[in-house]
Amino acid sequence: MAEDVEPADSVSMTMLPVLETLTRTERALVMLREVFDLGYDETAAAVDKSEHGRGVR
Repeated sequence: MAEDVEPADSVSMTMLPVLETLTRTERALVMLREVFDLGYDETAAAVDKSEHGRGVR
């Protein structure tokens, strides 16, 4: 089972090319959601967008 788990740094390196394709705002949303565990309403407010707007969910 333990051998099936990817090390965190390996997963992080895999995500870099994906993150580089995003705009600054999109990267900020990913960081706020995934790293800081903020809710959709909080991330939307942080980037001055509607929670139901394009790209927030």
